[in-house]
Amino acid sequence: MSEPTKTDRQLAEALDRAFARLEKYHPEHKIFGLDALNGYLRDRFAQLYRQAGYATVEELFASRGIVKIFGSQVRELRDSVLYTPGNEPDIIKNKGENILRRLEEYYPDHVLVRMIEADHKNLSGDISVVYRWLGYPDMQSFLTAYGYEYTPSTGGRLLTDFQPMLDALVEKYKTHPKPKALGALIFENPEYKSQLKTFQNRCQELFGMTPTKYFQQLGVLAAGRTSRRRRSPQPAACSEEVPVLPADYT
Repeated sequence: MSEPTKTDRQLAEALDRAFARLEKYHPEHKIFGLDALNGYLRDRFAQLYRQAGYATVEELFASRGIVKIFGSQVRELRDSVLYTPGNEPDIIKNKGENILRRLEEYYPDHVLVRMIEADHKNLSGDISVVYRWLGYPDMQSFLTAYGYEYTPSTGGRLLTDFQPMLDALVEKYKTHPKPKALGALIFENPEYKSQLKTFQNRCQELFGMTPTKYFQQLGVLAAGRTSRRRRSPQPAACSEEVPVLPADYT
């Protein structure tokens, strides 16, 4: 692990303040969803790890005994609802109110009949982090608790079964290098191997597109290259001059 090259008092104090704030979100010292929970804190750590001489923000976190977790690790950490509607702590309240305001704007009848990421990708990402932070097992449970009916018509229960996996992958690849192929995605996430195989087989039916295209749209797979259209070969220029006929030629 790289050691800090220089740490003055001002930098040390800035680090202490940032970690004290982070502690309020993740007292277990296991981080998930920082991008969506607090953009300012995310950006602050992106500055501080360089100033402190670390190669990555993960190394800076490790120096304080903090690790990033994903997927099933998050579910194990928050395995029950910690805060019911109306009892959210101040640190998450503004984020929750922002989500509810957007839900009310998009779904005034409180009924969602399509997968939310199909229509509102950013909102879906925010909800996926907040519901896990609050301890809900999935997006549907969170939305039900806040008075919304979430019944995606296409694929029914199967889609909601995939939701925690999709949320975890989206969150993971916000900060990790994106794999370029579905096989690499499965290799990097062995805990989801079975689900990914099933999703691969059903994606065309559920979403009308290949799993590669779907995961590219979610930001989980690297976008494919756009092939350049090849020009059709042009006929070789004729070396002989075409005779010009006089105007009065008949």
